[in-house]
Amino acid sequence: MLLILAGVPLGAQSIERGRVDFDFVAGMAENLSKRAHRPARDTLPAALRDLDYDQFRQIRFSPSAALWRADRLPFQIQFFHRGFLFPDRVSVSEFSPTHFQEIPFLRDFFEYGDLSLDRALRSDLGFAGFRVHTPINTLDVFDEFLVFLGASYFRAVARDQVYGISARSLSLDTGEGAGEEFPRFTRFWVGKPTSNADRLRIYALLESPSVVGAYAFEAVPGEETLISVRARLFFREHSRRVGFAPLTSMFLFGPHSQNRFEDWRPAVHDSDGLLLIGEGRPPVFRPLVNDGTYRFSVFQVPSLNGFGLLQRARAFHRFEDLEARYDLRPSVWVEPVGEWGSGAVWLYEFPVVEEVIDNVNAFWVPAVLPPPGEPFDIAYRLHWLSGDARLHDLRRVVATRKGTDLNDRSLTKFVVEFEAAEDVSPRDLRSFSPVLTVEGAEVVNRPVLQLNHVEGRWRVFFDSRPEPDRRPVEIAVSLERGLEPYSETWSYQWKPSN
Repeated sequence: MLLILAGVPLGAQSIERGRVDFDFVAGMAENLSKRAHRPARDTLPAALRDLDYDQFRQIRFSPSAALWRADRLPFQIQFFHRGFLFPDRVSVSEFSPTHFQEIPFLRDFFEYGDLSLDRALRSDLGFAGFRVHTPINTLDVFDEFLVFLGASYFRAVARDQVYGISARSLSLDTGEGAGEEFPRFTRFWVGKPTSNADRLRIYALLESPSVVGAYAFEAVPGEETLISVRARLFFREHSRRVGFAPLTSMFLFGPHSQNRFEDWRPAVHDSDGLLLIGEGRPPVFRPLVNDGTYRFSVFQVPSLNGFGLLQRARAFHRFEDLEARYDLRPSVWVEPVGEWGSGAVWLYEFPVVEEVIDNVNAFWVPAVLPPPGEPFDIAYRLHWLSGDARLHDLRRVVATRKGTDLNDRSLTKFVVEFEAAEDVSPRDLRSFSPVLTVEGAEVVNRPVLQLNHVEGRWRVFFDSRPEPDRRPVEIAVSLERGLEPYSETWSYQWKPSN
């Protein structure tokens, strides 16, 4: 085995004999967890650290140097240069069934525009991350579909999508006032695919002061890109809040948001709602909000079927953005593998005024973690998809509207819309009933159900007045047909203004 990149043989002396698998990385993680955390001593040269955005963008990986390009394999890997916002070094190795080899940094991998960086480009510079290409959209073009870059973040797309929402390995103290800890992947091993492979195997070592872990990824690109994740974690100490399968996204405003930031577009967001499905209960959908306040939502679940951050708006006219193409951003669904036990899905939203900042986090918090030093195993599948109709067979929430009652300004009027079956007509009204629950506010009238026959939707109207302490109000609305659930449960956290 002799690895060749860009026509340059990298040398047999760097090849090591051994089998790289999950147990190999897990054993490395366990050994590291028995020692105190040692921060990386690798210092990025100032010439790279001080690059600004425009300068950093001049550094481009040369596609001709892509890993496995010369072998004409179904996947290719390109590497990210260190610098600007990505100072940390990660090691990337290729592995076969019997050997593995770290891929060294070579200046010839990159094009530098008019930058003069020769003195900073030492041989042990390493990489900031990598991206994976495959013919996902057309048979003759290798498109990027998976990226690992920054801490433990990674993003993927399915066919005909563009990047949006991110996933990461682990959430530690997200939303805590004392600050969040960001574990990071320090080493990767990528499995060399066969000539007819339809999936790619990747292993990663995770490190931070509180935890060390081994991760295994199996990525299958396509109409729906599937990434299977397996992890074994060794906690040196427990954080205040540990979140698994965390998703990170952006919601600036939607068509029914009160604050639209004087933007000309109808909506700006990567995701517009959280969907949660627990065993034996109707699905819950919570629309995302960015109204200048911090929001924590906790959904207790005895047994989780799945959760995800969804982009339900799919028509171009919902955004009118030819560059960002928010209509093509993926939804991500987390499907547990094995029994996760009881716990809760957390949703954390914080206010932003620009679309370049992710302000939405969703993750799973188990009821019990093992004592520090004992392994914690978890596995799940991440589905990167465009539609979510297959996730359940009940009618979905399609719109959330809120405004002041013009006849009584102490009241707030809510209008929630659900999908309706194609064969539903106004004469079926008596067989449907809205179910409304409110905590922390007075419901002034009974909810009114109306068929929006123009768009094929059910509308539920109700008025509410907050209690004097104006604490966050929790509201839930669903539809029943007879005594059977007909729709998702619309769940909303209302923070009345003073």
